[in-house]
Amino acid sequence: MMDIRLASLETLSRVCEEVSADDLTTELKNLVVTALVTNFKTEPENAKATQFALNGFLNGLDYASGAF
Repeated sequence: MMDIRLASLETLSRVCEEVSADDLTTELKNLVVTALVTNFKTEPENAKATQFALNGFLNGLDYASGAF
């Protein structure tokens, strides 16, 4: 069974893939990017969460463009 954290990260990844950055407020884009980045972990037991977070981040690079 997939836990809520993994399901949430997978959902964010799909949102980043499908929803244009122009359709979100700056606040929402920042929240999405923060949620993804805080799940970048190096521990092997977090590999699946990190994979979903990285995929989401790559799908949503436009969301983060204003933050850098």
